[in-house]
Amino acid sequence: GGTTTVESGGIMNINGSGSTSYTSTINGGLTNDGQINLNRVSYYGGNGNLAYTGGDLEGSGDINVSSNAILTLTNNPDLHNNTVHLNGGVLRAPNGYTGGETIGYGKVKGTLGGPISVSDGTMMFEDTSTTISSTGTMDVTGTGTLSMNNNTLVNNGQLNIKSGGKLEMKQSAIDNTGGGTTTVESGGIMNINGSGSTSYTSTINGGLTNDGQINLNRVSYYGGLGRLNVEGGLVLGIGSTLNVSDYNSLTVTGDFDMRIIDEEDFAWGNNSELKLTGGVEAALNDWDQWARLEIGGMDSGASTGYDNNFDMFELKIGSNAHIFLSDWFNNQNSGSLAEALYLDDLTLLSGAYLNLNGLNLYVGGQQITAGQYDYGWIIDNEVPNSAVPLPSSLFLFGIGLLGLFGVAGNKKRA
Repeated sequence: GGTTTVESGGIMNINGSGSTSYTSTINGGLTNDGQINLNRVSYYGGNGNLAYTGGDLEGSGDINVSSNAILTLTNNPDLHNNTVHLNGGVLRAPNGYTGGETIGYGKVKGTLGGPISVSDGTMMFEDTSTTISSTGTMDVTGTGTLSMNNNTLVNNGQLNIKSGGKLEMKQSAIDNTGGGTTTVESGGIMNINGSGSTSYTSTINGGLTNDGQINLNRVSYYGGLGRLNVEGGLVLGIGSTLNVSDYNSLTVTGDFDMRIIDEEDFAWGNNSELKLTGGVEAALNDWDQWARLEIGGMDSGASTGYDNNFDMFELKIGSNAHIFLSDWFNNQNSGSLAEALYLDDLTLLSGAYLNLNGLNLYVGGQQITAGQYDYGWIIDNEVPNSAVPLPSSLFLFGIGLLGLFGVAGNKKRA
């Protein structure tokens, strides 16, 4: 029945000794309107760790977790208006928590409930091959970095890579299927990496929106490719950048919604590949079940147009996938002229369908027309605007900037 209160202006210090770290425990209730410091008392260690096994943490104070010190929240507490400052420390929440705010950098483990801001330094998962859940908002901003190395983030909230922030992924996954969103905002960067000569694939489930920069990197001459699978739709907003290195690959299972207006911001290296695997087993004319590929090249015929023209090296349509080309967004600001797709190589796997939808496709100096192609089929059927709902964000953008860039609805060959 006792109470422990750190009042406004009061300080609680949790200490180790010399090079030895110690853990202190607080059971029952705690109110913090002052300052709780988990200290590192020497260069060699001496961390003061705190295991809070009580109920809700009342108050609106600060909890400062110094380098390598560990704050453990055991019983799913509500942190209310307390702020956790990770100054290189560790936050563990094996059973989750709610409320409060976490600011800073360090390591995390468990279920993160309150809003998190990584504004300086690097925040990473405490262990490799581990899963972290986030139910709140996680902002990576300023000079902050969120680093994932063979980790999974179950994101039921919002993950925002803001201006100056970075998300570094290697052999990792972000799962948005519980209603979460992942957005690279303007000025934010997402790097998909391999390691040494070893290539790794990272996965984002539930879609991805990019208004900043996504880089699929090749980290060494010998390989180290960072491949990315987006299981859902990929939106590449105006002003965003996509860089896919030599020999690298991007796989998308939903719509490939490309609204970039500067060709230099849509860069595909030699022997790189976009693989589209959506619309599996969709019926002919059931267009809302097909996946969409937005194209943006200036149509200059079969001979030219393969460089700096929203071109790609190779497009691969997966087995039994059904994809149609679209020209809903006017990437070139070309008025009423239809845009085209330029490729060095095209592959259709078994049972794949690609619908030209009245648009021109050029591969290696040749115009591609309807008929059997590789192990699949090219068709050229019109997809009416009414058959597939226009994405709401594109619709609103088109209304606002109709006279500036314009929205093109399934334009035909000039």
